[in-house]
Amino acid sequence: MKRQMKLIFQILKYAEANVHNGEPAPMPEFDEYSRSEVEYHVKLCDQAGYIDYIHGGGKRKAPVSIENLTWAGHDALDRMRKDGCCAKSDDG
Repeated sequence: MKRQMKLIFQILKYAEANVHNGEPAPMPEFDEYSRSEVEYHVKLCDQAGYIDYIHGGGKRKAPVSIENLTWAGHDALDRMRKDGCCAKSDDG
C-alpha cells in the first residue's frame, strides 16, 4: 500500500482535535479512504512516533483507538501546516 501524506495529515489533525484529558479517541473514519487504508496509516503514524494507538486483541492487532498525539506528532503536524504539504501532490 502506498503512503498517503494527505491521510497522515488528516489522522494527526483528528488526534489533535479528539484526544482529550487522557481519553483515547475512536478510530477515525474518512469517506475517501477504506478502513484498511486508515488502519495502515494509523500504524505508520505510530511507527513514526507521531501517535500511540490501542489495538484490539487477536492475531491481527488492528488499531481500535488513538491514545495520544506525541510531541513528535505535534511537531510533524505543525510542519505540515506550515509547509502546506497536503495542498500539493499526495505522493508521500
